[in-house]
Amino acid sequence: MPRTAPSPRAVAVPAAVLVALLALVAGLLLPAQARAGDEEVVAIEVLGNRADLLSDGNALVEVTVPTGDDAADLTVMAGDVDVTDAFAVRDNGRFMGRVEDLPLGETVLTASLPSGHGARITLTNHPRGGPVFSGPQIQPWTCLDGAVDEQCNRETTYSLQYMPTTGTGFRDYDPDNPPSDVATTTTTEGEEVPYIVRLEEGAMNRDSYAIAVLRPRGPRLRAVGAPARVQRPHGHRARPVL
Repeated sequence: MPRTAPSPRAVAVPAAVLVALLALVAGLLLPAQARAGDEEVVAIEVLGNRADLLSDGNALVEVTVPTGDDAADLTVMAGDVDVTDAFAVRDNGRFMGRVEDLPLGETVLTASLPSGHGARITLTNHPRGGPVFSGPQIQPWTCLDGAVDEQCNRETTYSLQYMPTTGTGFRDYDPDNPPSDVATTTTTEGEEVPYIVRLEEGAMNRDSYAIAVLRPRGPRLRAVGAPARVQRPHGHRARPVL
């Protein structure tokens, strides 16, 4: 007669052992870096991109602290460099900062409280001209005019343009001598605003890019220049159109 496989036997596991095993598994499943929003730990979150896919030597970072602690007591280090002064509680109530001048490769960013609580995350900075994750770049490659190196990098420029009431195409806008024929447009929030656009143009990964956003009202962008570095300007709803 054919043999039958023995039936599995139940094995009693002491409760203490079971709890220890569950704790071990939970610890393995938890990310090495606590996520922002956990009220019981210091947490670091890189905004705008993954921490391992940064480029151009900068990263926008948010740090949260346990309930009852003050974020102003944090010390933030990028490797051996103290970058605490780059951070502050912003108008939105969040403790944020832009870490700049990161070297190529990995840098460990740490945030710590006087109590000893803290967190760390590894930032990986790639060249502005690439590659980031796409592998070796095609060679030879011809850069556009104005490139300052073989990675096709060039100076980033900022300008203001507006749509006239005639609707005949964008024109240069001078904030010190504003024209009288500025048209209006309606945002996705249903707000009618002057049709003035802030245009940023530059190079990244050996190619050109352009970013156009409605110019915020108020004094923040009275002069053309680098954008607000930490918070998105009023009127920007974080809805890119590619």
